[in-house]
Amino acid sequence: ACTNGKDLNFWKKGGRKSFDGSLNQCGRSCAAGFACTKSCMQGKGYSSGCASCMAKLVECSRDKCMNQCISNDKSAACTGCVKKGCRPGMKACSGLNAGGH
Repeated sequence: ACTNGKDLNFWKKGGRKSFDGSLNQCGRSCAAGFACTKSCMQGKGYSSGCASCMAKLVECSRDKCMNQCISNDKSAACTGCVKKGCRPGMKACSGLNAGGH
């Protein structure tokens, strides 16, 4: 859902670098709620379909890795959990190998 020209261009021109920070800011400000996170990521410049994949990644991280990530989302335990438990779904949905820093 993120491999169309607009999303890929945005991703390559800085979206990749700002992805973790943007997703963290949106996810936390939205309490990991799907609709709010999706809307927030669309506001950053992503298409609706691509932003949906990102919101699903936030939901997955919340559901599978809350205990590892609640105090420090940059800890090895958190990023390892997200990479293992959520990155495959993000890649299948979006086409981007992202999630878990």
